[in-house]
Amino acid sequence: HVATKENIPVAIFSLDMSREQCTKRILSSQALVENNKLNTGKLNEEEWEKVIKTSEQLSNAEIYIDDTVGISINKIREKCIKLKQEKNIGLILIDSLQLISSNKKCNTREEEDSEVSSALKELAQELNIPIIVTYQLSRALEDKRPILSDIKDDIIKNSDVVMFLHRDDYYNPYSEKKNIAELIIAKNSYGTSNNSIVELIFLDKWLKFDSLEKR
Repeated sequence: HVATKENIPVAIFSLDMSREQCTKRILSSQALVENNKLNTGKLNEEEWEKVIKTSEQLSNAEIYIDDTVGISINKIREKCIKLKQEKNIGLILIDSLQLISSNKKCNTREEEDSEVSSALKELAQELNIPIIVTYQLSRALEDKRPILSDIKDDIIKNSDVVMFLHRDDYYNPYSEKKNIAELIIAKNSYGTSNNSIVELIFLDKWLKFDSLEKR
């Protein structure tokens, strides 16, 4: 949306999937064509038309995807500063924090995550643009609604906004909230909406979250 509708250059550091996989997911959610059909190429005429039209729109959008495996926070900083100077990027997306290596020698992954989150906070302030970073919670917490204490204190401190995604029907087959995702705003330094919940519809076949009004 930021790149295609607002015409703002965006940098994506996709550390969990390749550039090709990331591009297919963006294409699927924008064209509303099932991701598995894009993977197999088994599309009907209408779907091909959607893909072609959306591909043209995306080709004109300034989206810069970096899928360097095991990238360090120093390298991310270096690349973002260059993209800011040359392309004037207005948003940085990183998936995910745990896959970034720290500049310092750390004894544990928790220490490394703290160092990385602190460096990202400094980078956002230096470039004066938002950085959105995903963070994978422990598998042991998956069957409950996430709360702030599920994240390390240093990461919370370095984050202006902390949001969780929770889907009850993912864990409970008898849930009344089918295809409904809760966007839980657990921390918001810019407002008073701490612990507020926004319900979204999750469109599984398109890997897309959207407003309930479009259900």
